[in-house]
Amino acid sequence: MPLPGALERLIDERAHAILAQEKAANALLEDQARQEAAAQRAREAAQRAREELQAQLKTASAAYAENMTEPATFIGSVLRSMVVILIATFVLGLLPFVGGITSGFLFPAIGFTPSSVVCPYLCTGCKASARVVRSHSGQGHTFLCKNDTVDVNTVSYYDVGEDRLKPYILSGDGPNPHFEWFTGCVVDALVVAPFMAVLFGPLAGVRRRRRRLAERPDLKAKLDALEEQLRLRDAKAPPPPPYP
Repeated sequence: MPLPGALERLIDERAHAILAQEKAANALLEDQARQEAAAQRAREAAQRAREELQAQLKTASAAYAENMTEPATFIGSVLRSMVVILIATFVLGLLPFVGGITSGFLFPAIGFTPSSVVCPYLCTGCKASARVVRSHSGQGHTFLCKNDTVDVNTVSYYDVGEDRLKPYILSGDGPNPHFEWFTGCVVDALVVAPFMAVLFGPLAGVRRRRRRLAERPDLKAKLDALEEQLRLRDAKAPPPPPYP
């Protein structure tokens, strides 16, 4: 038996209403999902921005802290540079590359070795200087301590092996030298390091101190600005979403 027209229309309207409600509910869920995704992206972007700001703050803080390690007094700055140069020169003098060049080429070329300052303590009548005696080929050399017994200025490289010269052989290729290669490097470094510290330490200390004192206000201002930016960002940040 066919349903009356009014009942059919009622059922049809009810079905349309249910379908519309379902569409509206689905649209609301989709809109909520989009809003949540947008909010999540915003939170992630804010977190990345905060992490970047924290990294900048960490770098600025480290730079300011390093600047503040400068001694409080002028004398302190000079002494610090002298100590640094002394240690660096000594360590470099012990390295095979630097020590080998200076002991094997530089000092023989200029006819002087810093280790000659110990000549008076190595042989009787020796003086605090030495003469380099080089072979004709230039491949060999020997430093002889100057003394009152033998005139080392008249000695040739071929005379180095004579017994009369053995007590005065400081270093080099001669027989039984007082200083072997590495020992000579150590003594040279011990002599040169204080000289370099006294010569260059004051200048380096003054220049570094002036530079750091000039940089300090800008470093402090940058650090304070970054700290304020982070404080304001944290103050304006929305609370995290509640747990479901």
